[in-house]
Amino acid sequence: VYRPGEDVHVKAIVRADRPAGIQLLPAGTTLKVTTRNSRDQVVDERTLAVTRWSSIEWTWTPPANAVLGEHRISVVWEGSPAN
Repeated sequence: VYRPGEDVHVKAIVRADRPAGIQLLPAGTTLKVTTRNSRDQVVDERTLAVTRWSSIEWTWTPPANAVLGEHRISVVWEGSPAN
């Protein structure tokens, strides 16, 4: 539970599901991260590069007038090579 104005620290460990099995994403791969509020409005959008451990992390601060309720984060690898 967070209050508007408090920092939200997020870390994601991402993997690719390939025919050869689960694999790390190459370091530097960019991912589009979108956060939506309970009214399905985009409240934060950014592009992040994965580390050599295939992870990303960031800090987001909900504004003082943020909508209360659940927020959803989606991560998309737009340049994903075909399986």
